[in-house]
Amino acid sequence: MTSAEALANLQTAMQDYRMCRDSLAHHRGLAKHGLANNLAAAIHSEHSALHRLERAQAAYAALQPPPTPKPTTVPKIVATAASVKPLPFSAAKPAAPSFAEAKRDADRAREEYQAAMRRQDEAHERAVAAYQARPATPLSQRKF
Repeated sequence: MTSAEALANLQTAMQDYRMCRDSLAHHRGLAKHGLANNLAAAIHSEHSALHRLERAQAAYAALQPPPTPKPTTVPKIVATAASVKPLPFSAAKPAAPSFAEAKRDADRAREEYQAAMRRQDEAHERAVAAYQARPATPLSQRKF
């Protein structure tokens, strides 16, 4: 694969991912308001598009020449004990989430997904009930 083909593949993967991300946002909005949606398919499509984008980025990066290192000149720094100050507490690297936090996030996501599926099922049942409750149209008035 040439660099131009990899770039074209990367651009189409980016467009597909944007489209899937927008579709997912749309279906989440429908689910939020209790309307019929296809949230599970939108989540799957967005997830697949994300992995395709990551593969395209890796393929394109592999074809690029490595960056040339800049010549470095090291300035002479004279450090005294008085000039070295400890970093403030907020500058420390944040700790990775604990197992309990990750599990809580996963449980919350699962509950959100199950609630969306329940709302979708309820909306479907309401639509079926409304369709079945409509008055029957005589055959003479139907348009085929």
